[in-house]
Amino acid sequence: MSITESNRFSDIFKWESEGSNRYSRQAVSVATTQSLSVGEVIGRNDRYADTVTYAAGNTGDNAAAFPLGTGAKIGTYQAVCATNKTAGSETWNVYDPNGAWLGTATTGVTFTNTAVQVVISTGTTTAATTNDTIYMPVSRTEGSVGELSFSATDGKQYAYGVMAETKTTGKTSLTSVAVVRDATVSRTNLVWPSGATDAQKLKALEELRERGIVYDRVQV
Repeated sequence: MSITESNRFSDIFKWESEGSNRYSRQAVSVATTQSLSVGEVIGRNDRYADTVTYAAGNTGDNAAAFPLGTGAKIGTYQAVCATNKTAGSETWNVYDPNGAWLGTATTGVTFTNTAVQVVISTGTTTAATTNDTIYMPVSRTEGSVGELSFSATDGKQYAYGVMAETKTTGKTSLTSVAVVRDATVSRTNLVWPSGATDAQKLKALEELRERGIVYDRVQV
């Protein structure tokens, strides 16, 4: 009878920064209903859509909502009215936090981008006029970690680190330990979400590399 052993810490981590207080490691809050293994690549829900605000000089009283997309950046998105039309048919230029133009939204029609969706409703009293501006901030919070989810919109779509121990949670979150910076890992022993494609894994590995977590390239 053959016996398959689970990964151990040394199977995954080939080097980590000793530094002060094991610099590579970090205490993390594991979200509810998770079953994470040592060596599992994890995401963290660290961003959320904050309260929409409106420029003081706006003519129209349009309201807006903006569900986050998988590519949401931290900072303030803007929708700037581009046309003087009747209420309900205004068009809006949408910009990301760096000022890059994402496209044109129309009042009452969902604008979809990999970063955000924008839904601008018709004003109750007055149509918007050119340069009316809606501010849509995306904030960062110290959220909980969980299984990497490539379709998430709250930050868990990005690789945050690698679990240093196995942890299972139920209805409450629990504290655990993950390696989140400056380490070398065994690529072949990393644990991925079921169905993860090679392209998705490469993207996540690049995100880990940006955090200083690299893999031994001798391995395949």
